[in-house]
Amino acid sequence: MIAEAKPRDIDEIHRIFKLVDKNAWGRQTLEDAFENENCFFLVLKQENKTLGFAAVMLALDEAELLYIAVDPHFYGRGFGKSLLAAVLGRAKEKGASSMYLEVRLSNHAAVSLYENFGFKKSASRRGYYQNPSEDALVMVLTSF
Repeated sequence: MIAEAKPRDIDEIHRIFKLVDKNAWGRQTLEDAFENENCFFLVLKQENKTLGFAAVMLALDEAELLYIAVDPHFYGRGFGKSLLAAVLGRAKEKGASSMYLEVRLSNHAAVSLYENFGFKKSASRRGYYQNPSEDALVMVLTSF
């Protein structure tokens, strides 16, 4: 089941964030994002266990996919694809007609997932990521 996250989901979102990214947002950053009326979070749950999440920022008719992650124990089951489809649907419901994101150049699985949804490579950002340092690929979906 995928649903809009509630503040009670922050601990599980933070747990998954730390599992997948050594530069994970701190708990306070997550709480601040939850309070931002232009952000929304989705969580993917199965039998009341949180398996993944996505965070999106809205600005007028544009959405930015801030983060999408699945607990590594559940990789390879299509959960990332399900989350991304739900994100696009929810962003459209909230008035977005385009979405962009940044992704590590080395994250070939994510790039492939985004391309399968119609995202196009738009630009790169030198040194965008730290620990380790890496360029980001900017991808855009102009209509959905």
